[in-house]
Amino acid sequence: MAEENKNFWGTIPGILTGIGTVLTAATGFYMAISGGSPTAKHKPEASAPPATAVMQATVQTTPAKEEVTPHLQDIFILKAVIDDPDGFTNVRSMKSSSSSIVAKVTRNEQFHTYLQDGSWWQVKTADGKIGYMHTGHIRILQDPR
Repeated sequence: MAEENKNFWGTIPGILTGIGTVLTAATGFYMAISGGSPTAKHKPEASAPPATAVMQATVQTTPAKEEVTPHLQDIFILKAVIDDPDGFTNVRSMKSSSSSIVAKVTRNEQFHTYLQDGSWWQVKTADGKIGYMHTGHIRILQDPR
């Protein structure tokens, strides 16, 4: 019997592997020249609120006026003041006491927030600045539930 000497790329698994490789390369090239996946522009930022807060806001608030979440309704539904013996609290750009300060909130100055997990909550100051404040400095004035 004559033994056939086949190359891997000439077999069905080899051909399918080659087609898959070409499609993967073409997709990668397309993504590289188009700036990423088609849905990349619609992904929320890291500071976006949890879905449960967005669902609560949909029922209870008016449309958002800031550029952070223009497609969502305003999620900052809780009125609050600071609870800090120093008389002021810093609003930070990220969830860290070493991040930059975007605003200061003083005693009796109201700001808005929403129920969140973790020890740093996103807040919105009276003049519309959005950042993070440690929960140890937040005293909620009203609960819309």
